[in-house]
Amino acid sequence: MTRLSVTAFFIKTVALASTVLLTTSFHGQHKDTSKEFEGIITYRVIVKSQTKEKRNAWQKEYGTMIKFYYKNGNYRMEMNGNVTKTVIFKANTNTEYYIKMWGIIDSVECSSEKVTLKNIDDKATDKRILRRKVRLLEETFSDGAIHQYYYDPTIFINPIYWEKHHKAFLDTTFAISKSIFLKYTFQTYDYTLTYKAKNIKFTTLNDSLFDYKKK
Repeated sequence: MTRLSVTAFFIKTVALASTVLLTTSFHGQHKDTSKEFEGIITYRVIVKSQTKEKRNAWQKEYGTMIKFYYKNGNYRMEMNGNVTKTVIFKANTNTEYYIKMWGIIDSVECSSEKVTLKNIDDKATDKRILRRKVRLLEETFSDGAIHQYYYDPTIFINPIYWEKHHKAFLDTTFAISKSIFLKYTFQTYDYTLTYKAKNIKFTTLNDSLFDYKKK
């Protein structure tokens, strides 16, 4: 079992320097899309909180199901919550577009992050998701939040698309995993949010899926 532990992320400059170190192996390489994952993952959404009222409020916002489309660094998330209908990330603009239930589109540029990444731990597990053996990548942040990514290394995504995506330190996450997550858990002091894959489909996607302006 191999283990990666990075603890020198207590200040932003060190975090960015470590990101450069982790991504050295693919900087400057051509995009090899022949083996990259393209398709759809359906996730079940689970929210846990200390009180029933908070749990129900968060569950209504996030919904119970997410349909996730991925192609060449672009993704589309379709949700059944009562606030956000769709989230689209465009790799060429490094921007997330949030389409609200009432039709308003908000955008978030992903080149920065306010919190600091304190620790990363990447390790093998005995878990299987969709009959696939998964590893666990756990990240701890300065605000106390913990992100856990369970991933199958054989489902490849090219980390070169994520080099500038510093929001939530996804550049670092995908530099290490080089894979999309099959289970994701976000833990805060107030609630825990979990996405767990219930189905994965490898298929060719139309580029128009990632056009946030399309009606």
